[in-house]
Amino acid sequence: MITLTDDRTLCCSTTCEKRFECGRSHYTNTGTHLVEDYSSFGSAAYTDSGCEIDHWCGRLGNYKMFEPIEKLNQISGRSDKKNTKVIAAFPACGKTYYFDRNEDYVILDSDSSKFSWMFRKRTKDELAEAKKEWDKTPHLLSGDMYINRIKDEEIKVRNPDFPNNYIEHIKENIGKADYIFVSTHEEVRKALTAARIDFALVFPERSLKAEWVGRCFLRGSGEKFCQLIADNWEYWLSQMEEEVVYNNRKHYRLKSNEYLSDALEHI
Repeated sequence: MITLTDDRTLCCSTTCEKRFECGRSHYTNTGTHLVEDYSSFGSAAYTDSGCEIDHWCGRLGNYKMFEPIEKLNQISGRSDKKNTKVIAAFPACGKTYYFDRNEDYVILDSDSSKFSWMFRKRTKDELAEAKKEWDKTPHLLSGDMYINRIKDEEIKVRNPDFPNNYIEHIKENIGKADYIFVSTHEEVRKALTAARIDFALVFPERSLKAEWVGRCFLRGSGEKFCQLIADNWEYWLSQMEEEVVYNNRKHYRLKSNEYLSDALEHI
C-alpha cells in the first residue's frame, strides 16, 4: 500500500484487478461492488476499449476508475484532453508558416502527401515491363544490365491505404493537439465526414487567384504546382463552397493579405 501526501492511498492489492467493463468500483477488504453501473455510460462502454485507468483511495475504501476518458475527467476534475480543432486549409494559406512560428499552441501540421505517397522497389512485373521498354531502342547497356541497375531502386507510388491511414493519424491525435491542420483534397474531406470528424474549412475568396498563385510561386512550390492551382482554381473553390452549403460546414474565407493565423480566431 502506497501512502500519498493528502492522506489517500493507492491500491496495490490483489482486489484491484482489471475489470472488463467501464464503471466505478468500490474496493473493500471483503471484496468489491459496483458503485456506478457501467451501462449509464452508453453502449460503447461495454468493453475496455478507449478507457483510461486511475485509482483513488479514501476512508470508504479504494476506488478504481476504469471509464471512458471523458467520464473519468469529469469525475476526477482533471482535463488532460485537449479540445482539438481540425482545420482543412487550402494550399498557401500559411499552415506550415504558422506551425513553425507558433509558441502558444500544440499544433500538428499533417501534410497529406506524407500519407498519400510511399516508396517501394519495383515488382517483377514492373521490372519486366521496364526491360521491354528498354529493349525497344538500341542501348550500349543490355536489358539485363539495365534491370540489374534499377532493381534495388525505390520508386514513388500512391499509397493504397490513403486516405484511411491519414484519417487514423488524425484520430490518434485528437485530444492531444490544440489544432490539426489537414489538406482540403476532396477524398480527405469525404473521409473526414465519413469518420464523423468535425472540421472547419479555410479557403480564399474567388477574386484572389493571382495572389494565391503568386504565393505558391514565392514559397517555391514550382511551376507545375502553380499551374495546377491556376487550372483548378474555380473547380476547387466551388467544392469548398458546396461543402459549406450542403454540410453546414464551419468556415472562413481569407481576404487579400490574410493567412490562416487570421482565420483561427473566427472558427
